[in-house]
Amino acid sequence: MKKYLFTLTALSILSILSVLPGKAYADCTQLYGGGQTCNNTFSIQKVTTNGNTFSMSQTVDFKITVTNTGSQNLSSVNVVDTFPQYLNFVSGPGSFNSSNNTLTYVVNNLGAGQNQSVTVSGKISNSGVPVGTTCPTNNVVGTDNNGNINNASSQFCIQNFINPTPIQIGR
Repeated sequence: MKKYLFTLTALSILSILSVLPGKAYADCTQLYGGGQTCNNTFSIQKVTTNGNTFSMSQTVDFKITVTNTGSQNLSSVNVVDTFPQYLNFVSGPGSFNSSNNTLTYVVNNLGAGQNQSVTVSGKISNSGVPVGTTCPTNNVVGTDNNGNINNASSQFCIQNFINPTPIQIGR
């Protein structure tokens, strides 16, 4: 009987704990445009600024905004923007690493409540994009000087339609 009561009590405690949210999720907020912020020191957001649907060889512009949501100055936020397949780096702050398709830059001395935005541009490849509509996601991750990490993403679509060459029949 004691074994039965112990087992029943243990199962009851486990079932209650399984429905309680963990700390990892309690402080997270979903962001418009994709991503989430999971701490109270900063948020990062990424959106396309010149549309959502593009053709081959067009340039896609993104706005990345880092906001200090805390009450103290952030001395630095390291930002790593990973370019997806079919998008080639054109411009943006910091340094671009072509071997892993990442742009890295640092936001320095961001006061409480302040934000800093940058524009990053990429050009859609001329070849290799599948026929039809392909929608890659561009991801960015920020890490502040305290080790807090936030991420955001922005999805855009590439339309690659084959224009058939007219064939003249008979003369």
